Amino acid sequence: MFGILVVLIWGLILKSSYEFAQDDTTEHYLFYDAELADNQQLELPISDDFKLITRHKDDLPGWVVEKIDAQLLPHNQSHYFNIENEHIYVLSYIRTTDASPIYVLHYFEDETSTFFPWFNVGISLLIAMLLIAIFFYPHNFKNTNRHIA
Repeated sequence: MFGILVVLIWGLILKSSYEFAQDDTTEHYLFYDAELADNQQLELPISDDFKLITRHKDDLPGWVVEKIDAQLLPHNQSHYFNIENEHIYVLSYIRTTDASPIYVLHYFEDETSTFFPWFNVGISLLIAMLLIAIFFYPHNFKNTNRHIA
């Protein structure tokens, strides 16, 4: 039972890390999208529920333009923002100094992160089961080297 629970929780951790970009996959995909656009493999602008890729500041949300104008978004660095219950990752990509920047935004809705409270419950249960196993069944964890005579 304990092993099954460990495997399930670990699977949920990996799934969550991938979906919510907590394992640096977002940075990889931000740069990947920017490089595809820079190599003209994507027709810009691209806009959907998950991402926005453009070369024009006019296509960007106002708060992003304000940060660009205030020079708070250095080129070739990913930035995280939580705006209006959305997790937003922003990249201002520029390969050479004479090229115009490519702006890549990836959106994750806050509603989709309802997994985290359950994750905390699962981890607590896992720790409780481990403590019960250690304290109530200590003979399972002792070194019992018995010699057969």
